[in-house]
Amino acid sequence: MYLNSINIYRALAITFIIAPHIFYVSDIDLNTFTGQAIYNFFTGSTANFVFISGFLFYHVFYQKNRISTFFGKKVQRLLLPYTIFSILPIVLKIKSEPEYWRNYLNLGNDGVFNDYIIPFFAYYFSGDHMIAYWYIPFAMLTFALFPLHKKFIEQRIKVQLVIVIVWYICALFIHRPLAGKLSVFHYFFYYSPIYLLGIICSQYKEVLYARLKGKEFYFLFISLILLVIPALNGSTGSSYKDFFEFNGIDLLYLQKTSFCFFFLIWLHRFERFDNKYVNIISSTSFVIYFVHGYIIQILLRLKVYLGVHFSYPWVAFIIILILLLISGALVAILVKKMLPKYSQNITGY
Repeated sequence: MYLNSINIYRALAITFIIAPHIFYVSDIDLNTFTGQAIYNFFTGSTANFVFISGFLFYHVFYQKNRISTFFGKKVQRLLLPYTIFSILPIVLKIKSEPEYWRNYLNLGNDGVFNDYIIPFFAYYFSGDHMIAYWYIPFAMLTFALFPLHKKFIEQRIKVQLVIVIVWYICALFIHRPLAGKLSVFHYFFYYSPIYLLGIICSQYKEVLYARLKGKEFYFLFISLILLVIPALNGSTGSSYKDFFEFNGIDLLYLQKTSFCFFFLIWLHRFERFDNKYVNIISSTSFVIYFVHGYIIQILLRLKVYLGVHFSYPWVAFIIILILLLISGALVAILVKKMLPKYSQNITGY
């Protein structure tokens, strides 16, 4: 059964994912309570995508007996476009920061292998060459373990809940990895409970829809409290640290989890809602994801070159957000029209 609520959720998820990357372009002051609270609202929204991925793994592939095609589809629609979109930024990174991986990996100072080949694959497997590209190496690792997720689905609900709760508690203390690290495994341990939670919610969606109907705003209230608390303490954005370092509980992880439940239940009332623009944003969401980093880099360089400072940063924020959504969708549609047989391999659409 097609769930339009998940279609809408995917459109919202990609909007929330690209939104925090616009704050510095639009000159929003993150030293104010409002700036911090709204930034905390958006940052870490990748959890929504992870939750949706787990949900759809059960709903689309397991429930319809398409497990055998699952990983191949992900290679075609994610890994191949990621590879294409990554080549240019990786080459530019190696050229502009030749010492980056050489110093981190303690490589020698000469030779094509140490200077180019190892750095190329280090960037490729870490996603550290473009804004938010870390998600694809993490996602492909997660998707590659689909046989384990199939086993997870076939366990009793009590076993599933024990696995998720224990892993979730660990993730609260793991936090997100520091930038510049080969962090795909760190992200895997951090986000896997959300993925498994998405699977459980998909398995028992009818029960959740029935029992939580009308109660979704409790989750919204919890989410808003959990994003305000860090802002009151002057904390902005997600928490980053080394895997075994202790830095308390990741409140935004709790906040985003509560958001997942809110959107799952609240959007269910819109199953019959049909809007072509929402459908376009949803269906081209990964193209928007792949393209938005390019546009942000161009805008940042233009700002510096032209000496631009926005007098109305929130207006600039909204305009740039709309620009990113439209640009990504247009790229997807144009490639689809020009190369209909190959567009999925090129852009994922």
